[in-house]
Amino acid sequence: MSCALEVHNLYIGYDRHDRTFRSGPFFFSLRQGELAMLIGPNGVGKSTLLRTLAKITRPLSGDVVINGTSIEDIPRSEMARYLAFVSTETSFPFYLSIYDLISLGRIPYLNWMGRLSAADRRIVDQAIDQMQIGHLKNKSLQEVSDGERQKALIARALAQDTPLILLDEPTAFLDVVNKYNIIHLLNDIAHQQKKTVLLTTHDLNIAIAEADKLLVMLNDQFLMGAPEDLQMKNQINLLFKHQFLFDPVSGMIKRHGHLQHKAIILPQASVPRTVVRLTQKALERIGFEATDADASIKIVLYKSDQEYCWEVEADAKPADVARCADIYSLCRILNDLKSLH
Repeated sequence: MSCALEVHNLYIGYDRHDRTFRSGPFFFSLRQGELAMLIGPNGVGKSTLLRTLAKITRPLSGDVVINGTSIEDIPRSEMARYLAFVSTETSFPFYLSIYDLISLGRIPYLNWMGRLSAADRRIVDQAIDQMQIGHLKNKSLQEVSDGERQKALIARALAQDTPLILLDEPTAFLDVVNKYNIIHLLNDIAHQQKKTVLLTTHDLNIAIAEADKLLVMLNDQFLMGAPEDLQMKNQINLLFKHQFLFDPVSGMIKRHGHLQHKAIILPQASVPRTVVRLTQKALERIGFEATDADASIKIVLYKSDQEYCWEVEADAKPADVARCADIYSLCRILNDLKSLH
C-alpha cells in the first residue's frame, strides 16, 4: 500500500514567554490502512508533533507530505480535505446537538449556500451508524457522557472523509470499557476503510496490543516499528529510565529489584495453565519470584470439589501447612512468611 503520511527531517517547536521548546529531527512514514500510536512521557512534544502534522502549528523546518503532496503546498482552507484532527481540547457550544456536531465534518465540501446536500446527509448518517450512536444524535453535548462525546468527535472526523485521521489522546479520562471500545472502533476504521489513523496515548498496554506501528517519542530519541519489534530490541524499556522493567512475556511493568523472595509452585495436572499463571502474577506483585528450582517456600496447587486450593509449606515453619481457597488469602499467608526469611 502507498504511504499516506511521510515526514522528512522535521523539526518542531515554539517560543512562548514562559517556555521555549525544540524537538527533532523526525523521519517516519505511515501507510494507508495503518493504525499507529504515538507514546512518550509528558512534555516531550507529542501534541506539538500532531499539531504540526495537521498544519495547526508551523514546523521549524523539514517537510510533511500527505498522499504525495507537501502540506506547504496545501492551502490552509484545503487541509480539511486531507486530514481530520480530533482533540479533547476542542470546545463546542454545549447546546449543539450530536447530529449538528457530526455535520460540521462536511463543511469543507459545502456549496456557497452552506447547506447539507442529500449526499452530505447520507455520509453523516453513515458516520453515526459506524460509531453506533444513532440513539444520541438528537441530544445536546451537555446531555452525553465523555465517552459518547468522544465517539461523536470521531464520527465528525469520519464524516469529513479524509485519508488521514489524527487524534490527540482520544481515550483520556474514559473508563476501561469506553477506552477499549473507541480503540477497537479506530482499529476497524483503519483496517476496513483503509484510513490512516495516528493517535497519541499514555496507555502502553493498549498501544502494544492494538497498534500496527508504535512511535516512541523520547527527549533524545525517536523510535518506531511494530510493537513486537520494539519489545525484541528491548526499546520499550527506554520509556522508564531504568526505574522500571517492562516484561514482554507477561506484559507487566515491574520494579527493579522487586522480587526479593522465591517460591516454587507445584500444580497438579488437573489445574489449568491459566490458574498457574495468575498465581505467578500474584506472587510477583507481592515480591516473590516463581522459580522452577528448589525454594524454601513450596506452593502446592490442586483442585478439590471443583474448587482450587493452595497449600503453602515453608522451611521456616516445617510443621505448619497453610491451606487457602483463593489467591487473596494465599498472598496474606506469603506476606506473613516474609518476616521469617
